[in-house]
Amino acid sequence: MKLWSSEKEISSIAADFSGLRILYLTDRNDAPFRYRCVHACEQLRESGAISNIKHVDSANLLDEIPCYSLVVLFRLEWSSRIEEIIRTAAGAGIPVAFDIDDVIFNPVIEAQMPFLKHFPESSLKGYRSQFSNLRKTLLACDFCIVSTETIAAFAASEGIPALIHPNLLSRTYIKLSKLIYPLHSMLQHKPCIGYMSGSNTHDGDLGSIAAPLIHVLKERNDLFLLICGHIGGLPSSLKSFSKRILHIPYQDYRVYPWLMARCRALLAPIEIVNDFSNAKSALKVFEAGVFGVPVVATPTDEYRKAIEHGRTGFLASDSGEWADAIFKLSDSETSLKLGAAARRTALKKYSPDAFHDVLAEKLVKRSVSARGKTPRLESFENKSSVISSMERSAKMIGASMLMAIHPPWKPSFPKSGNGPFSRNSEPDETVSKFTNLIEAAEHRGNRLYLDGRLFGVILADCNKPLSMDCCSGVESDGISGKPGFMYRAINNDPWFQIEPFTSIHENHHYLIIKMIADVAGGHSFAQFFWTSRSENKFSEKNSLRFEILADGTAHVYLIDLLGDDDVLFLNTSESPVFRFDPMDRPGYCGIDLMAFIVRFP
Repeated sequence: MKLWSSEKEISSIAADFSGLRILYLTDRNDAPFRYRCVHACEQLRESGAISNIKHVDSANLLDEIPCYSLVVLFRLEWSSRIEEIIRTAAGAGIPVAFDIDDVIFNPVIEAQMPFLKHFPESSLKGYRSQFSNLRKTLLACDFCIVSTETIAAFAASEGIPALIHPNLLSRTYIKLSKLIYPLHSMLQHKPCIGYMSGSNTHDGDLGSIAAPLIHVLKERNDLFLLICGHIGGLPSSLKSFSKRILHIPYQDYRVYPWLMARCRALLAPIEIVNDFSNAKSALKVFEAGVFGVPVVATPTDEYRKAIEHGRTGFLASDSGEWADAIFKLSDSETSLKLGAAARRTALKKYSPDAFHDVLAEKLVKRSVSARGKTPRLESFENKSSVISSMERSAKMIGASMLMAIHPPWKPSFPKSGNGPFSRNSEPDETVSKFTNLIEAAEHRGNRLYLDGRLFGVILADCNKPLSMDCCSGVESDGISGKPGFMYRAINNDPWFQIEPFTSIHENHHYLIIKMIADVAGGHSFAQFFWTSRSENKFSEKNSLRFEILADGTAHVYLIDLLGDDDVLFLNTSESPVFRFDPMDRPGYCGIDLMAFIVRFP
């Protein structure tokens, strides 16, 4: 007979959360949505509870509320709809909670947000309205669920009791880490440090460590800086190192692990330490840590808890400490040693297993017994057309690659939107290999051969420009000195249909495009469609969308057309038909090369 060694074990065995039914309501699908809604629901389901996520404007929502024992409003601003939801829940005797992982429900926090001083008055009005409306929702709820002690203190100052449940690692990242972590030493063979930005409000954070970065880059001329995500502009003092700074646009969350694993360290600077920054969770630390990447961070409350200085990462308060920490972690051996310790800490302190049943135990005390019909468990996916499109792309092709970005630093990347998925750890080298092979290949009509074997099929190049006979929204515009045949896009949806092909090879693996584009803002999106000859109807489902640099210079994009097993368009015996939309706004474009390439030897 087993003897239970603690009350906690006895409680966990005896607990039955099958009667707990939690409904999360939101109007967003971003990273906070994943951490606070998707991850929370996954944890609740693992405890045996029923937990679903719905959009706040879902049809029949008011009729479904009585089927739950608790309604959670995630970061929802006050509106007539929220008032209606709370009234419906109150009428059914169901408590309502407000969930948030920030302190922007308190107007006094405006003075502690340094980036706001750079915003126009119109944006400030939007923030102030958000502060006020979030506070109204908070005050109308029975209690709140927050991610840090600082946020809980602010809620308490408003007279609202708070339950603290931290942001945690996702099961997805833990599974990915089992694949990526063993490859970490190989992926970081080139010394690289990284900075990941989730929004356009962090330019000041990066600027605050410009001086130590300059010092380290001067001392180590082999060190690279990878910037990924939204950033308005590179600090002017760093621009002299632009050849060693690579900026990649905001990525799907499943891509970030591969980018992080390329780095010997990630940087998490905070421009000013105050209540606003102390309210932030330590996501950047433990999400990097699970992949074996140590972090250098400003010592905010949560970063102090997450980093064991000198063992799992470094805390840095001034330029000297930042430079010293970056120097140490630019060494591969030191990085791997601290990264291994960071991974152990991340799994021990921030995994769902470390908090098994914790959220359910907290919420069951605040819930009531549901009286309505038991809700069916619903998928967390397809919460918006954007997410739906991303998921379809991921399912069909696994990952696509934006392979070349030259010059390395381009401040004109968009501040929002989803970039392409990336699977390759050496984009520049891979593109160089393919372009060299294409130049060396023997041309036989539109086919390319290497050593007598089929290597690729050319869709378009300088000798065979995209046809003007089947296109829309474009007109020819020959511009001397530019590669390829130039076109002018006269509306927001220019496209070319490419003639049916009879020479598609079953092993075609990549689509390579060398193109020039020039639009206002310096960035755009291109999209490649395919369909069967008989259907001849293009749809978003059968398409691949990727981001391009539209800065008036030529760039090469290498797109992986295969998932793990499936080919995108070769599931028909008919000759496929293709369409290419080179940009999504008016401007100029030129296609120097578009070709299918077989699987790399």
